[in-house]
Formats: sequence, C-alpha cells, structure tokens
Amino acid sequence: MGSFDYSINYQLDSDFQEDGACKFINNFKAEIFVQKSSGTPLKVGRFNFSIVLVNQIIELNKSPLDVLQEQEELIHICSKFIRLDNGQFLNDINAEQKGNLCIIHDLDLLPGFRGKGIGVYTLTDFLCRFKSMFSTLCIQVVPFQTSVTKRKRIVGENLDDFTKSMRYEDGSFDEETVQLKLYAFFQKLGFSYYKDNLFYLNTAEMSLARL
Repeated sequence: MGSFDYSINYQLDSDFQEDGACKFINNFKAEIFVQKSSGTPLKVGRFNFSIVLVNQIIELNKSPLDVLQEQEELIHICSKFIRLDNGQFLNDINAEQKGNLCIIHDLDLLPGFRGKGIGVYTLTDFLCRFKSMFSTLCIQVVPFQTSVTKRKRIVGENLDDFTKSMRYEDGSFDEETVQLKLYAFFQKLGFSYYKDNLFYLNTAEMSLARL
C-alpha cells in the first residue's frame, strides 16, 4: 500500500427485539480511511454488506421470505441462491452447500484512490475477519456509478457530499467499459459468474492467499 496508512472502520447496529426479523440480518457499514500527513484521517471509500443468518432462520423454523420482508431489497438476490420457503441452497450453486449468505452492496473509492489495490486489500481484510460467518458470498456486479445514482433518483434523495465527490455522473464515465473491468476484478479474486450479473464465492473453496 506504499507509504500511506489505510484503515477500515466496521459498524454493526443491533437491538434487543426478540422477535424482530432484522435480528437475522446483519447489516454492516464500513468506511475506508487514509491517514494524512497532518494526522487527520480522510475518508476515501465505503463498503457495505449484509449477512443473512440462514442457519438461525432454519433452526428456529422461520421462513426466509418472512424475514427478508423487513429488507425487501435483499429478496431478489437471495432468491437466486436459496429457496425462500426453507433456506436450502439451490442445486445449480451447490447441492451440498449450507450456511449463511453474505451480500456485498457496494465498494466505492474516491476517484483519486482507484487502481491502487485498495479494493483487494479491503476484501482481503473483510474475508479474514468475517468469512467464518457465512458459506457463500455474492455480489451483483454492475457499475456502482449506475446503481447508486439510480437508487438516489428513484427515492428522490439528494446526493450527499461523499456521493457527489465520487463523480458518478462524470461525462467520461463509460458504463460498458467499467462493467467489463468489474467482471475482470471479481473473476481475478476467484469469484464465479452465476447469472444476471451475479458473481459468487464459496468460502469453503477459497484461500486468502489467492487475493
């Protein structure tokens, strides 16, 4: 990583609701910082992911679909990997696969910090710390410039300062080129292409040495 000192701050919010469906979904937010020469940390990226606790859902005889109703945006991707009635993994992934499912939502870096290997270091740190919590890791690989901007527009939100600094709507942005680069990035990390721009990684078959 050169002479720069990078760090990641992970955050998980929880509550004491015994019957709350969200207790079966761990939503993590992470911020990536670089230490400036002045000693002040500068936020240069963000990384968000959810771990759906399929094992606990099954153990308590709950319906994955009922749990996921609390966060409907997860239903589409989860339905590609598990049966929403019983939590079993679909045969075209791995008939013997069991465990929890992790979904990466986004991994964004400021323009000046792209192409420096920070994304690989972030995923390596994340997998080292969290891979024991799930058996399958998945991501829908579309340019985050496209997905974030569309999401903001759909819900009628104004872009926050950090999102604006990402220059999502830069006129030089070429969606097709960026998508191909993302495909190559995740394939190089050992992810397998599934369908509908979805890539996945079985943690039982992975090695951190490959990253």
